Amino acid sequence: MSSKPLASVLMITYNHEPYIRKAITGVLSQETLFPFELVIGEDCSADGTREIVLEYAERYPDTVRVITSAHNVGFHKSGLRTFEACRGDYVAFCEGDDCWHDSSKLQTQVTFLITHPTYGLVHSDYDSYYVASGKVRHHEVGHPPLMRDEDAYLELLAGKRNILTLTVCGCTTLIAQAWRTNPECTDALDRKST
Repeated sequence: MSSKPLASVLMITYNHEPYIRKAITGVLSQETLFPFELVIGEDCSADGTREIVLEYAERYPDTVRVITSAHNVGFHKSGLRTFEACRGDYVAFCEGDDCWHDSSKLQTQVTFLITHPTYGLVHSDYDSYYVASGKVRHHEVGHPPLMRDEDAYLELLAGKRNILTLTVCGCTTLIAQAWRTNPECTDALDRKST
């Protein structure tokens, strides 16, 4: 990697062979004015996912890094180790069975966070693609007066606001703090129960 990225895209994947190429391509097609990296946490998939992500890491060594292990570590641990490998000041999420179809997504979200330093996280509308029917359904976060930024936390708790992971971009330090202080974000709960 030639320079420190301003943003990292965190992608965890497990058995996503049918979708992973589209997920990676959506990230690599981002048009930004800053360097970014794609950090893929591959959790010992039983299909061809690992081979595909390693192929992209070889083709794009300045952008794509793959984090692996000798055995499956599970969703939470894979997410945490992948997050810890991210070097950007901002981190966006795109799991291996999701895809970004707007090439300005990362630039738009990082620019907003830079120009609005009191915000720690942004998210957006999204589309759901239904494989069986081939239909696409658009989902809107909600806009004023329906939703107010200052009420976002309470709206989340009340179930009035839905944040889909692939739409999120946030300040790395804030996300790290949330991961450290909320065991439901890691495998800490799993360790306590055993």
